[in-house]
Amino acid sequence: MMRSFDDSHGRHWQAALLEASYGNVMLVLSPMDGTEVVQHLLGSDNLADAEAELAALDDAALAALLAEARPWDHEAGVERAKALHATGAKLAEPVRSITRRKDS
Repeated sequence: MMRSFDDSHGRHWQAALLEASYGNVMLVLSPMDGTEVVQHLLGSDNLADAEAELAALDDAALAALLAEARPWDHEAGVERAKALHATGAKLAEPVRSITRRKDS
C-alpha cells in the first residue's frame, strides 16, 4: 500500500510500508521532488494491521509521522528485534514468499 500526502510546507511525499526482518513494519517516506528517504518504525504487529492503520491516517497524521522519521537505516529492524528478544517477546515467523518455488 502506498499513500501520497503534502507536508506543512506544501512538499509532496509518498509513504509506503515495508515488511522488515523479525516481523517489523516500517513506514518509508520519500519526497516526490528529491532523493532522500526517511523511515518510521511502526508498532504494528503485522503488515495487515499496518495497512489498515496507514489507510486510516489523514495527511496531518502522516506529516506528524514524517516529523518523527529518521534517515533510512537498514539496521533499525535488527535493533528492535534484539530489544524484543531481550524482553522474552516471541518474534514473528518470517512470511514465505508467494514466488517461492513449490519444490524447494
